[in-house]
Amino acid sequence: MSVEKRPITASDLYRIVLVEEPRISPDGQHVAWVRQQARKFSNDYRREVWLSSRDGASSIQLTRGGADTSPRWSPDGRSL
Repeated sequence: MSVEKRPITASDLYRIVLVEEPRISPDGQHVAWVRQQARKFSNDYRREVWLSSRDGASSIQLTRGGADTSPRWSPDGRSL
């Protein structure tokens, strides 16, 4: 498979999604994490907390505030 090389553009930077702050649940079945992506018109980043199954087969967005970080599990794993 051949990929054509080209210079990176400013638009490319807005498509990059970073995964940050992974936190594994106490039972090891889930991972809470922060999705970060640059916002083009406000010159900052949008951050939301997501929850994924251990195998990555399913993910759900837990927050929509845009500035959400630092997911933490309760010791018994029943709340985040």
